[in-house]
Amino acid sequence: MIIDNFHEWVWEVDTNAVYTYASPQVENILGYKPEELIGKTPFDFISETEASRVGKVFSDIAADEKPFSKLFNICLHKDGHQVHTETSGQPIYESSGILVGYRGIDFDRTEESLREQALQTNAQTLEKALDTQDQLLINVINSIPDMIFYKGPDYRYIGCNQAFSNFLGLPIEYIVGKSDFELFPIEYAELFRSKDTPVIQDLMTYSNNEWVDHADGRRLYLLTKKSPLIEKNGQLLGMVGV
Repeated sequence: MIIDNFHEWVWEVDTNAVYTYASPQVENILGYKPEELIGKTPFDFISETEASRVGKVFSDIAADEKPFSKLFNICLHKDGHQVHTETSGQPIYESSGILVGYRGIDFDRTEESLREQALQTNAQTLEKALDTQDQLLINVINSIPDMIFYKGPDYRYIGCNQAFSNFLGLPIEYIVGKSDFELFPIEYAELFRSKDTPVIQDLMTYSNNEWVDHADGRRLYLLTKKSPLIEKNGQLLGMVGV
């Protein structure tokens, strides 16, 4: 048969999903000779968990007598290792129009699946590393006694350290997203905006001294340094103040 020369594994099953034919290539993919599949079902060659998943999908397909494609399975090789396959199939009908089974083809996708899993694992590892790095940075700036804050180009706070939060007497999560006009009296808000604008517009660092009232009632004379916050690609993210 021509299909015996395919690199992929061609098969036929009856309406009970029992193999009635398997091409010789199944031995290259699963390690079984074709005759070892006859009389058995695909679920005899996959784990119980995988059989439950695939069985539900196939039952829905067979009930509607629909063709299917790119149904991914994790089969068990004769020696026990997992083989990832991609299955497509077409219903087979008698001349009277009665469904008698399915004819299909399986592609070995193990290499591609393992490569994708490796990429996903690497991405998850990188994400965890970045989360750890972010948490370390947060811990560092929260350990600094000087007040640190950063605002977006719209002059709204996008973050601050614990010292700045303590200064305002407000939690960090409340400060983020607010503007100075929502956090300070109007005279302070206008002063801060007048000092922020040159930083955003000129992309220059500026310093200034200012009297500001602490949340605990003390009046403090602060030296504030503000600098543009810029990404590596040169895009302006906002400004940072200390």
